[in-house]
Amino acid sequence: MKRRMLLTVFVMLMSLFVLTGCQQGGSTDDAAPAPDVKEVREDKEDKEDKDDKEDTAVTVSEDKPELDTAAAGESLKKMSDALSGFLWVSMMKDSGYNPMEEEDTVISLSDEEKMRAAVLASNADGVIESTFVLGMGGFSEDKNADDGPDGDGFYGVSVSEKDVEENCRDLFGYEVSWDDLPIGPVCDLYDAVMYSDGKNRYPMIVERVVETETDLKNHECTVTEEDGRYIGKVNMFWGYWGELEMNPGYSNYVATYVLEPDERSKYGMVITSISINRTEDDPYERTDDESADGQDTGFSTSSDAAYYGVFVKAFKNEEDCSDTLRKLEDAGFTDCPVIYTPGFEKLNPEPYYVVTAGLFASEQEADETLDKVKASGFKDAYVKYAGYYIGD
Repeated sequence: MKRRMLLTVFVMLMSLFVLTGCQQGGSTDDAAPAPDVKEVREDKEDKEDKDDKEDTAVTVSEDKPELDTAAAGESLKKMSDALSGFLWVSMMKDSGYNPMEEEDTVISLSDEEKMRAAVLASNADGVIESTFVLGMGGFSEDKNADDGPDGDGFYGVSVSEKDVEENCRDLFGYEVSWDDLPIGPVCDLYDAVMYSDGKNRYPMIVERVVETETDLKNHECTVTEEDGRYIGKVNMFWGYWGELEMNPGYSNYVATYVLEPDERSKYGMVITSISINRTEDDPYERTDDESADGQDTGFSTSSDAAYYGVFVKAFKNEEDCSDTLRKLEDAGFTDCPVIYTPGFEKLNPEPYYVVTAGLFASEQEADETLDKVKASGFKDAYVKYAGYYIGD
């Protein structure tokens, strides 16, 4: 009995030893301890704080940089000057090549127009310089083509592809797509085209070499912020260059640019739209009856005729006209009235005395006389529509 009890105690001890060993065998030195609740909470809060900081950084990086409007005005002047050729082309085409018919111009800035503008703002690289014609297959070289006013040829010169790429990026934030450049001129006076010689393609500036007597010049530029947008205004002159010669600071249009900050552009901004509007006080549109006192021009306000003048030279003082008048008379032009600009409907209201080689009822008559005047050595002469005489 005593032996049996000892055996029972021994078996129970052995069983207890086995059970203890099994529990120890279910755990290893590499097993992670059960996480503390406080540690779990702190880890979660740290992660949320990190996520909040990352969200803030993204918001800051996505904010558009602001423009210094004073400095932006200087940059806009450079951009508008670079675009002068393109703006001139656009306005000539829109007006049917007659500045007197132009009112407002909206430039859509399609991809094609961005490419044309970028080419016209580029420097010639001289790789190709020749005469070209537009045919069924596009633009082709023809060294015998006549590129004058009566010919169908164009003088063409290739431009640097690098310049075009930089102008696209700096002016419009646009990546070059050479397929967007037309193979023929949109305006047949001066334009940008893509020329292929069968092996290579070249962006090219082409012109008809025709004297249009017109000019485009940028003056004052300002940039303001309006309703979260940056608006640039450029006072500019576009029209017959004689008007600008008589009044160098004269502006008859305002070009409006919508701008966006862009750090990739060397100007710090890019252009997203352009519109051009005639100013309300443009003398081209003058309709009042203002006239100079005491000016006897020999014309009658009762006349039904509107005049085209062959303008030779303009002066501030009437006595300065005598030398030009003498030269015209020596060249055989005897009917050369000096006109006072405020006395005519479509001329500059600021007083100027203009030596003419005649006033005509039709533009055709004026053009015929202009040819003779230029052939006599007066290369700067041009035809100007003076309108009706409104003086005393």
